[in-house]
Amino acid sequence: MDGPVTKESSANSAAQKGVPDEFTVSGTEWFRTNNFTALPEILVNPLALYGYGDVNLVPALYVLQYITPDLLTAFIGQRNVYYADFHAIWGNFTEKKLCSTEIRTNHEIRCIDRSGENPVVKYTYPHGNFYKWGHQTCSKLIMALPPLVANLERAGLDLTEEENNVFKDVVVHNYFSSAVELELPFGVSYIASSENATVPPPSDGQPVAVLHLSAESNVSVSWSWGPDYPPYYLSEAAAEETLIETFGRINKDPRNLTAQSEPFCRSDVKEFRKWDYFPHFNSQPLKDGAYKKLNELQGCSKTYWASGLGGMETVEWSIRAGQDVVDSYF
Repeated sequence: MDGPVTKESSANSAAQKGVPDEFTVSGTEWFRTNNFTALPEILVNPLALYGYGDVNLVPALYVLQYITPDLLTAFIGQRNVYYADFHAIWGNFTEKKLCSTEIRTNHEIRCIDRSGENPVVKYTYPHGNFYKWGHQTCSKLIMALPPLVANLERAGLDLTEEENNVFKDVVVHNYFSSAVELELPFGVSYIASSENATVPPPSDGQPVAVLHLSAESNVSVSWSWGPDYPPYYLSEAAAEETLIETFGRINKDPRNLTAQSEPFCRSDVKEFRKWDYFPHFNSQPLKDGAYKKLNELQGCSKTYWASGLGGMETVEWSIRAGQDVVDSYF
């Protein structure tokens, strides 16, 4: 395998040194060790409801990146939140920053061959009632997807043993999002209950939150959280059925104590998707130097790795992780 190409930066140097042991423990353990005794309970819902798991299990390395002062004060009601149209944001960004870059949509990558001088990507795209094949020779590859081994194999990547040894330890959360037409007034929300204030709602596939965010639409957004590991892994179809059953019991104005729930059926679900959400390493791989090993892969076979795994999978941190790859190696 080709050796990595490096250009030093402070972030890169930190990655090469590995993750300090104190950040490999759970968020709850780190907070208690450092006498932030109230934070574990405050952060239970901000992590779990938005797909980032159980603060009692997720390593502090990620929790501390996620909980910024503005986000924390918003969750405890000390400041207002603001809503953004992400489609409009990215549309504006591409017009200003990527006007000369061709973005190919509806293409499926079938093979990534790195055996020659330059990587070659083979793909298919819709053509009439079938599809056509195309290919592109690349000077370098930047992989910006959640690097689960299954995802890399699906893309036809000629995975190396070193890459497999790193990415076999990547885990994601079984997380679902939906857009539903629900009898929920604007500004009203549901939050799933939990056993007590120290643990999140159970990861049994039930919706954990539903919010009506726009007064101009009768569509609400909802998120569901299922078990993360086999044999308890929840399929997308099963999670959608659970959502329909649950909303059939609460499809009413919760402010009216005598209101009866309106029928809720599949046609009321406007969109339902499962995501490979929050790629990360658990505590033991972090202790074993997972990020040092990931850093050593950068540039090998002219391939670079930039995804939410490079930081904390929020939009801001994913962008920073991509910028760090560019600043460090290009």
